[in-house]
Amino acid sequence: MFFLVHLAAKIPDHEDVVRVLMGEHANMTVITNSDGQIPLLCAIQGGSTLSAQLLLEADPHSITTIDKNKSSVFHYCCQQKDNVLLANLLNRLKRLSSNQSVRIQVETKQKHIFLL
Repeated sequence: MFFLVHLAAKIPDHEDVVRVLMGEHANMTVITNSDGQIPLLCAIQGGSTLSAQLLLEADPHSITTIDKNKSSVFHYCCQQKDNVLLANLLNRLKRLSSNQSVRIQVETKQKHIFLL
């Protein structure tokens, strides 16, 4: 299944389109496509850092989402070599964890890593 918000998120310089689509429906940030990706994952994959930040601000808990391949936002950042966004995500995770009890399990091929 394909959604316009996923496409808009994936294309750099389309933050305004993402913002309008998010205004249309409250749950726009959690809709998954056929690959199990939410718009945030598509934005990271497409190198659209501003859309990714916009989506993350709208739904801070989306940082815990994984796709059908069990790849997280951190995997996507590493694949795209986006160190700036990765640092931003880690800072947001730290703030989110300090505000409430959040435990994220990130699976790797060798072991499980728990971020608190």
